[in-house]
This record gives sequence, structure tokens and C-alpha cells, in this order.
Amino acid sequence: MQHPQHQKRFKLLPLYISEYKKIFAASQNCIFQKNHEELSGSA
Repeated sequence: MQHPQHQKRFKLLPLYISEYKKIFAASQNCIFQKNHEELSGSA
């Protein structure tokens, strides 16, 4: 038995993953910049 709803969700999965990666990269970048500023400030 096929589940159309499940099929639709599965198609959207790559989109969710790419969005999540973008958000994750942005947050990592933000954390890195904060740490970098603190390091250069204390140096």
C-alpha cells in the first residue's frame, strides 16, 4: 500500500537537509567569529 503523504514528505527531505546545513553553517560561523573576536581581544 502506497502512502502519498509519506512520498511527498520524502521528496521534501533533501530540501530540509540543505536548509538545516545552511542554518548549521551560519551558527558555526557565528560561534567561530565570537571566539575569534575574544581571542584577538585578549591578545
